[in-house]
Amino acid sequence: MDYKQVLPERPGHIENYKKFSVALVLQELDGKDYIVLEQRSANLNAQPCEISFPGGSIEEGESDKEAAIRETCEELLIDPQDLDYYGQLDSLITSYGIELSVFLMRLNKDRPLERWNKDEVEKILYFPVSDLKKEAPIHQVETHHKFPEDFPFEYIQGGRNYPFKSLKQNFYFYHIEGVWVWGLTARILYYFGEKLKDLES
Repeated sequence: MDYKQVLPERPGHIENYKKFSVALVLQELDGKDYIVLEQRSANLNAQPCEISFPGGSIEEGESDKEAAIRETCEELLIDPQDLDYYGQLDSLITSYGIELSVFLMRLNKDRPLERWNKDEVEKILYFPVSDLKKEAPIHQVETHHKFPEDFPFEYIQGGRNYPFKSLKQNFYFYHIEGVWVWGLTARILYYFGEKLKDLES
């Protein structure tokens, strides 16, 4: 047997992650930089009314970057030419099977957006980049394992007394225009803010 045949053309992850792409879109308004965020439509099945970045699923045959640009244009009703592409930021991989590719772009419009895809987006919000310098409320959550009744502890050294690791995760919160941003969106905002602080230090 030629074991080299099991090698993938492009190494990925052993687990099957659901892949999505989002765009962290900067826009300058009145000489000040903002991050363009969306409040998702109440009609959506997934995360209705929550605050998110433009983005979504990656379609067959397209790259992560292409998906981020396509979804951004579809949701904000803009053309690809309206975006200056800066590059890819670090990806976010969650404990519940999601891999999120994040791309940094700038929207070349000097006025707030007046129209967007109402089927997907309730409204557009502008988060001041300068607010990332403020300390975001952080709450740590610890998640423990819940085993089914038939879990074979007898196969494990130490059985039920085995020191399984719990998962500790930080939750970040940002307040913008009367709503709270949390979850993956807040994690990316926090990450981006830390990157900006590193540049200034």
